[in-house]
Amino acid sequence: MLAAPVTSLYGERVADLPPDDDATLAGKLAGTAAMIIDYTQGGIYHDAAYQDRIAAAARKAGSLWVADEVVTGAGRSGRWFAFQGGQSRPDMVTMGKALAGGASPIGAVILSKDMVKALDGTSWQAYSTYRGHPVAMAGVRTYLRVLKRDNLLPRVAQLGEMIRTRMLAIAQKHPSVARIDGRGMHWTVELHGPHWRDWRADTADAPIASLVSAKALEMGVVIGTSGEQTSLFLAPPLIVSDAEIGQILDTLDEALKVADAAMTNP
Repeated sequence: MLAAPVTSLYGERVADLPPDDDATLAGKLAGTAAMIIDYTQGGIYHDAAYQDRIAAAARKAGSLWVADEVVTGAGRSGRWFAFQGGQSRPDMVTMGKALAGGASPIGAVILSKDMVKALDGTSWQAYSTYRGHPVAMAGVRTYLRVLKRDNLLPRVAQLGEMIRTRMLAIAQKHPSVARIDGRGMHWTVELHGPHWRDWRADTADAPIASLVSAKALEMGVVIGTSGEQTSLFLAPPLIVSDAEIGQILDTLDEALKVADAAMTNP
């Protein structure tokens, strides 16, 4: 695994691996078939400089670069793809989830022109229970049509900046918040507590993130957890209204008082 960036909007992520210098990066990529970037995994939002640096290293090593945009593709980051924040471009892009607007299971792979050329005269076999399903295809067509018709990409980018400002204020207000980061319509809130690697879920006690999520649900807002003790994430739909975004953030602000109280009275 390659070391991921630790910088965030607020706080710093606990580093799982020490930073890679150029020699270490080259050694890790030597002989690899491909390098994959997942743009939201673990609440890590890779910045342009990081992406371009490891993409260049992958090219030098002869590795393919795969951009995993299953979550971020088709608008959630405020642009068509998260990788467009940098200058480098991948050989392959994986997509899913939002692509059919939630109407049906869906997955897709986009290939660069160079990859298409390299595959000329060869075969590509893929199997899926839902491949080519009419409902999925109708969902894709409708989603893409609405995305363009309602000019949602600029709106997501604009709302993302507003969310960014509010999230920073919320983080500074609540002592229970250890880290906040995100892009567009995908944000992660990490609370103080043990690192996720040290949590085994072998207790009947509800995780602090679940308590915050439950409080938010009482107030009419769904705030997700990542199946971890201290991690929350927000991923509202791209068609969310200004009023609904305000409600979501106000609810998060209020629900975090549960975590603040737990820190004060453990």
